[in-house]
Amino acid sequence: MDPRIAAFYVELTQQLPDRPPYSDDAPWSSMPLTLGIDHVVMYMGTGTVSTPAIDLVRSLAQEHRLVIYDGQGDNVYLPDGSVEPSVHQVQGTVLPLGHGLGGLIGKHEVANAAHDSRRS
Repeated sequence: MDPRIAAFYVELTQQLPDRPPYSDDAPWSSMPLTLGIDHVVMYMGTGTVSTPAIDLVRSLAQEHRLVIYDGQGDNVYLPDGSVEPSVHQVQGTVLPLGHGLGGLIGKHEVANAAHDSRRS
């Protein structure tokens, strides 16, 4: 497992637990989160509890140099904070990550926390 993925997941779930006992204000619409060797999948609910969770996910992703894929907005958030359209939006063009499309957060929907933006 990529140590940055593990660190991201541990730090995220320390602040926003995904295991019982579940909090009434948890942002997750499906728990536990799915943890893989190179990603974390998150389903978020809508409403005011999601906004701080999204901010935390973005901050931790930048800290751990992970790429965020927003499945609902179809954008990619790079570790430097810039936002790029996904490959789906740029027909005939490869997203300039140089490493394929990883992912991390789907604002209020799906999230794949993930692929290192530096890995080839």
